[in-house]
Formats: sequence, structure tokens, C-alpha cells
Amino acid sequence: MMLIWMMTRFRWVRCQLDSIRTCKTPKGVHTALANLPKGLYETYERILLNILEQGDDVATIARKALMWLVGSVRPLRLSELQEAIMIEHDREGLNDELKVFEATEIVEICGSL
Repeated sequence: MMLIWMMTRFRWVRCQLDSIRTCKTPKGVHTALANLPKGLYETYERILLNILEQGDDVATIARKALMWLVGSVRPLRLSELQEAIMIEHDREGLNDELKVFEATEIVEICGSL
């Protein structure tokens, strides 16, 4: 039980550091520190809300990426994830219109998730 608590705390700290790292000024850092979510679930909620605020395109990429990562039986390479996002259940081939320009954008979109 203690191990789970420690892992949750480490994950929460990592998410907060990732958030603070995006700040561009000392004032931004102070504001971020003053508004940190209280726990890991609140942190995830904030990350998900930030993704949704970026629009349907970004939200769809994040949703598909997370579904593929959670459902995969092995770790996926970024190039595989980029291709998997192009799959639509009602289409026979890949949808090139859904291809993320750069695979690294998937990591940027999903952030700390």
C-alpha cells in the first residue's frame, strides 16, 4: 500500500514539474505554483481539460492515442501509434487525413498523461 502511495506522489510531482516547465517567466512559475491541483486525479482532470480546450482535432488525437496505448498488449513505437490513429472502424484502409504531421506531436498533445 505504501508503494502505491509513493508511486502516486511521484507521478503527481512529475505532472506538476511538467506543467511548471512550460512557464516562460518567473511570474508564470509563481502563478502555476499557487494554482497547483491538490492531487493526481485533479491534475489529470486539468490536463484533460487543457487538451479539450485545444479543439476537437487535438482531443481526437489524444483520445485515440490513449485508447491504443491502454489496449495494446505491448509497448507501441511512436510511428506505430501515429499510424494507429489513422484507423477508423468503418473504413477499410487508413485515413490519411487523420495522420499527425510529426509523430512527436502525439507526445506533446498527451503531455504528462
